[in-house]
Amino acid sequence: MFQDEILGMKSELRRMARKDLLRMVFSQPEKNCILGGPCPFLLKYQEIRFCVSEILGQKCQMEKLRAIPEDEEENGEERNGVNPEPDCWASAPPRDPVVIS
Repeated sequence: MFQDEILGMKSELRRMARKDLLRMVFSQPEKNCILGGPCPFLLKYQEIRFCVSEILGQKCQMEKLRAIPEDEEENGEERNGVNPEPDCWASAPPRDPVVIS
């Protein structure tokens, strides 16, 4: 029963205009996400908290923030301006010097 009510509220929020939904969420104070830390995209609607990002069909903003440090660790050298791949000229065979007479 309770799950049906939540699904009904969620579909009601999905039918709302995007600007009205965002206006509602940004008019409320930030709340702590269950993933940790304050999130501006949490909406308290009829005493239940909903993630507006997920209602809009996007990934949770807290999950996106957590994914960024993992990406930086994997691609750390590349992001610091050092390309892990050798330059193409470095792997080219040496040429004979050109003599101009």
